[in-house]
Amino acid sequence: MECSNCHQPIETGAAFCGSCGRPLQHSADTRTYALALPARQKGETQALLAILFGSFGLVGSVFMALVGVGFGLAGLVLGTVARGGAKRSWSTAGLILSSLSLLAGMAVWNYAFNHEASVKTAQAAAANGPTVMANNLSTPCYALGFVDKFNIANTRGSCDMRAFNGQTMATSTDAYKVYASQSSISDPGSFTTAAQTALENDVKSNLPGFSIVSEQLGSFAGSPDYLVTASNKSSGVTVTEAAVLHQTAGGDNIFILVHAGNGASAGLSNLETQWQWK
Repeated sequence: MECSNCHQPIETGAAFCGSCGRPLQHSADTRTYALALPARQKGETQALLAILFGSFGLVGSVFMALVGVGFGLAGLVLGTVARGGAKRSWSTAGLILSSLSLLAGMAVWNYAFNHEASVKTAQAAAANGPTVMANNLSTPCYALGFVDKFNIANTRGSCDMRAFNGQTMATSTDAYKVYASQSSISDPGSFTTAAQTALENDVKSNLPGFSIVSEQLGSFAGSPDYLVTASNKSSGVTVTEAAVLHQTAGGDNIFILVHAGNGASAGLSNLETQWQWK
């Protein structure tokens, strides 16, 4: 037998001519197989990667939700691409593991989000106490009263309190806050300087859009205080903050009093009228 191209002798069953390299007619099946082999190997690789990604993601989601979601999505893509390959069972396994990885990651993510929200809610409840509709309150540091009833939040044994006339502080048109703390400051002169700086910084940092309209040194319920009033013209809200120096039996001696209201009605005179130190 000879090559039809170079007419050189060739061996029986050879796929190519040994002299010129021309493919022989009966080698068509061999060429088809040679071309199909890389594609089949590629599909197997993708299916194997889908299995590995799904397995890693499923285990990793226990420690970090993002790992499960990331590997799960990657495994789903690879498993889907490999569905047309020879190892269809491998791609199926990869798709199942990757789906489980994605679901596990999302479940861990959802749990972490809800758990964090629950913790914050519990911490806020513990810090502010239950809300009760009332027009008076008694704490270890002071007793106070309101003309109208407010939703009052106060933890038993604490001198901090919140009072508001709406469902929440954010939706209220009339709201009060009191914060009590211990400080080494006892001299009225040093207190005035520190209070002025602290209140001015608080307005700038925590009340965006507000500008200070007045500041004054005075007294609240017989104790020295420094008072700052700020307003936001666009929202029509006015906030009055006062730092008060008063030593209590429990050790608290600095009190921050806040009143926020619509219009120019914010002030502490109504609170002072029925305020009694203990």
